[in-house]
Amino acid sequence: MHTPRIDSEGIRVHVLPLLLHVNRHDPNDPAVLRDLAQVYFTLQDPLSARRYAEAALDADPTVAEAWRLVGNGHLTLGDDANARRCYERALELDPSLEGARVALNLLP
Repeated sequence: MHTPRIDSEGIRVHVLPLLLHVNRHDPNDPAVLRDLAQVYFTLQDPLSARRYAEAALDADPTVAEAWRLVGNGHLTLGDDANARRCYERALELDPSLEGARVALNLLP
Protein backbone atom coordinates (compact mmCIF):
# COMPACT_ATOMS: atom_id res chain seq x y z
CA MET A 1 0.00 0.00 0.00
CA HIS A 2 1.37 3.40 -1.00
CA THR A 3 1.21 6.15 1.62
CA PRO A 4 0.62 9.53 -0.02
CA ARG A 5 3.11 12.26 0.79
CA ILE A 6 1.89 15.60 2.04
CA ASP A 7 3.54 18.77 0.80
CA SER A 8 4.70 21.70 2.94
CA GLU A 9 1.45 23.59 2.48
CA GLY A 10 -0.53 20.54 3.57
CA ILE A 11 1.66 20.22 6.62
CA ARG A 12 1.21 23.90 7.45
CA VAL A 13 -2.57 23.78 6.95
CA HIS A 14 -3.47 20.37 8.34
CA VAL A 15 -0.74 18.78 10.46
CA LEU A 16 0.64 21.79 12.32
CA PRO A 17 -2.72 23.04 13.68
CA LEU A 18 -3.59 19.54 14.87
CA LEU A 19 -0.27 19.09 16.68
CA LEU A 20 -0.53 22.57 18.24
CA HIS A 21 -4.03 21.70 19.46
CA VAL A 22 -2.83 18.46 21.03
CA ASN A 23 0.16 20.31 22.54
CA ARG A 24 -2.17 22.85 24.21
CA HIS A 25 -3.94 19.98 25.97
CA ASP A 26 -0.76 18.11 26.92
CA PRO A 27 2.16 20.54 26.74
CA ASN A 28 4.69 18.08 28.18
CA ASP A 29 4.09 15.12 25.86
CA PRO A 30 7.58 14.42 24.44
CA ALA A 31 6.18 12.64 21.35
CA VAL A 32 4.02 15.63 20.42
CA LEU A 33 6.88 18.04 21.09
CA ARG A 34 9.18 15.90 18.93
CA ASP A 35 6.60 15.81 16.14
CA LEU A 36 6.19 19.60 16.32
CA ALA A 37 9.96 19.94 16.03
CA GLN A 38 9.97 17.70 12.95
CA VAL A 39 7.13 19.70 11.36
CA TYR A 40 8.92 22.99 11.93
CA PHE A 41 12.14 21.52 10.55
CA THR A 42 10.24 20.36 7.46
CA LEU A 43 8.77 23.87 7.13
CA GLN A 44 12.31 25.28 7.26
CA ASP A 45 11.86 27.04 10.61
CA PRO A 46 14.96 25.80 12.47
CA LEU A 47 14.52 28.06 15.49
CA SER A 48 11.00 26.77 16.22
CA ALA A 49 12.15 23.24 15.45
CA ARG A 50 14.97 23.49 17.95
CA ARG A 51 12.72 25.07 20.58
CA TYR A 52 10.24 22.18 20.40
CA ALA A 53 12.98 19.55 20.24
CA GLU A 54 14.60 21.04 23.35
CA ALA A 55 11.19 21.02 25.08
CA ALA A 56 10.84 17.33 24.15
CA LEU A 57 14.22 16.67 25.77
CA ASP A 58 13.18 18.61 28.87
CA ALA A 59 10.15 16.32 29.10
CA ASP A 60 12.14 13.15 28.34
CA PRO A 61 15.89 13.30 27.71
CA THR A 62 15.86 9.80 26.19
CA VAL A 63 14.02 10.81 22.98
CA ALA A 64 16.74 10.10 20.41
CA GLU A 65 14.89 11.78 17.54
CA ALA A 66 14.68 14.99 19.57
CA TRP A 67 18.46 14.93 20.03
CA ARG A 68 18.80 14.60 16.24
CA LEU A 69 16.49 17.55 15.69
CA VAL A 70 18.35 19.72 18.19
CA GLY A 71 21.52 18.75 16.34
CA ASN A 72 19.91 19.84 13.08
CA GLY A 73 19.13 23.20 14.67
CA HIS A 74 22.73 23.65 15.77
CA LEU A 75 23.97 22.59 12.33
CA THR A 76 21.65 25.06 10.59
CA LEU A 77 23.03 27.82 12.79
CA GLY A 78 26.64 26.81 12.04
CA ASP A 79 27.38 25.28 15.45
CA ASP A 80 29.09 22.08 14.33
CA ALA A 81 30.47 21.19 17.78
CA ASN A 82 27.06 21.14 19.46
CA ALA A 83 25.49 19.46 16.43
CA ARG A 84 28.07 16.67 16.74
CA ARG A 85 27.38 16.30 20.46
CA CYS A 86 23.62 16.00 19.81
CA TYR A 87 24.01 13.49 16.97
CA GLU A 88 26.33 11.37 19.10
CA ARG A 89 23.83 11.41 21.97
CA ALA A 90 21.01 10.46 19.58
CA LEU A 91 23.04 7.47 18.38
CA GLU A 92 23.88 6.42 21.94
CA LEU A 93 20.14 6.25 22.62
CA ASP A 94 19.19 4.70 19.29
CA PRO A 95 22.03 3.27 17.18
CA SER A 96 19.61 2.66 14.31
CA LEU A 97 18.77 6.37 13.90
CA GLU A 98 20.08 6.73 10.36
CA GLY A 99 19.45 10.49 10.10
CA ALA A 100 21.78 11.17 13.01
CA ARG A 101 24.43 8.84 11.58
CA VAL A 102 24.30 10.49 8.15
CA ALA A 103 24.46 13.99 9.62
CA LEU A 104 27.34 13.04 11.90
CA ASN A 105 29.31 11.60 8.97
CA LEU A 106 28.83 14.83 7.01
CA LEU A 107 30.33 17.01 9.73
CA PRO A 108 33.93 18.12 9.29
